Amino acid sequence: MPEAAPQVERFCRHRASLQAMGAKVVPREGWLEQVQEAGGVDIVVDGVAADNFASAYAALRAGGRVIAIGMSAIIARGGGLPGMGWSLLQLYARHFWPNRKSGSLYSITKYRKAHPDHWQRDLSELFGLLERGEVHPAIADRITLDGVVEAHRRLERGGLSGKLILDAWA
Repeated sequence: MPEAAPQVERFCRHRASLQAMGAKVVPREGWLEQVQEAGGVDIVVDGVAADNFASAYAALRAGGRVIAIGMSAIIARGGGLPGMGWSLLQLYARHFWPNRKSGSLYSITKYRKAHPDHWQRDLSELFGLLERGEVHPAIADRITLDGVVEAHRRLERGGLSGKLILDAWA
C-alpha cells in the first residue's frame, strides 16, 4: 500500500476539479468493471498506456476507438523505443479483430505539419480564449532556464497539478 498512497493522494486532489468540469470520476480499483457494466464507452483517450492499451480496449463498446496521446507508463518503466513500438503495434493490430474496435496515435506535431492552416487557426482561438479569460489552465509552477533539468525530473516523476511554464526572460 505505501506505493499506492501517492497515487491515491493525487487522485483525491484532482477529483473535485475534474467533477467541476463535468467528469464522472471513478476509483482506480474497479473502474473497468464499472465502465463495462454501464455498456462501455465510445472513446477512450489514453495518455499512459499502463497495460499497452488492453484496459482501454476492454472499456470500449463495439465500434469504439482508443486514442493514444502518450505512453508515460512505458517510459517510466524504462521501456524506451522498443516498449513504445510494441505498444503501438498492439494499438494498431486490434483494427483486425472482429469487434470493430480501433485505435490511433494522436501526435500534435504531426497534425501541425499536416495542417498548418488549421493549427494557426486553432492556436489563435486558444490565445483568444486565454486573453478573454474564458479558459483557466492549471499552472503547477513557473520556472526559469536554470530550472529546466529539475522540471524534466518533475515531469518524469508525474503527479503535477498543472503545467510547468518556462519563463526564459525571468
